[in-house]
Amino acid sequence: ALYTWEHEYRFLDLSKPTVRTGITCLVPAPRYENPIETVWDLAGSGLNWGATQDAWIFSILDEKRPQYVTIVDRFVATSSENLIERSETNHFAFSIERLPSGQFAIGSYVTEETVKKLRLMHEDLYWEYCLFMLPKSSFLLESVDDFTLRVFQAGLVIIWEKAAAEVHMDLRVQNIVKYYFYANKKKQEDTVKLKWVHVEGVFGILVIGLGLAGVCFITEMIVHKCNNQKLAFGM
Repeated sequence: ALYTWEHEYRFLDLSKPTVRTGITCLVPAPRYENPIETVWDLAGSGLNWGATQDAWIFSILDEKRPQYVTIVDRFVATSSENLIERSETNHFAFSIERLPSGQFAIGSYVTEETVKKLRLMHEDLYWEYCLFMLPKSSFLLESVDDFTLRVFQAGLVIIWEKAAAEVHMDLRVQNIVKYYFYANKKKQEDTVKLKWVHVEGVFGILVIGLGLAGVCFITEMIVHKCNNQKLAFGM
């Protein structure tokens, strides 16, 4: 979490944003209670959530909004063994990170059996950009920006993330979480009945185009007629 250093070291300068990541939660699947889909739902559910370190909440420690104050208070940083035990209670949520490549950074304590009892929240807890930090007025800043841009243009970050996920992550868990993610996305894309407001811009451009074409055509006809009359009188 290099971006958090800005608050502590004033002599540091920021390079351009490199990666945007989203932090969300795997929450217990609802049985008799309402589903947990938003930050407000998580805050009002009474659930504790956590991971192996408190770096997950560094970016929202200074948040004053009540829902974030509540979830920060309920965050639990503990060992993988304790998290595995908590996963069996069906009353605990786990933080995960959605990477730009579409992969998810998921702790090893979220097993295949555990993830089948969980569901992915519709709303991210928060998202942010990861930044490089350099000394102020560093002559390397421009080179780092250029190198970062070239790496992203070549798609190397996406390839590296996918390769890392294949080597270090449980692919079965990855696929299950991806299924939850795309299922949520499909639910949010509801079919909407086509209305005039959806097409008025297109028809407006069409009407303007036809109007201009009509004016040009009439002008050309008038000019052509005038030229013919001049030729007739000249003869």
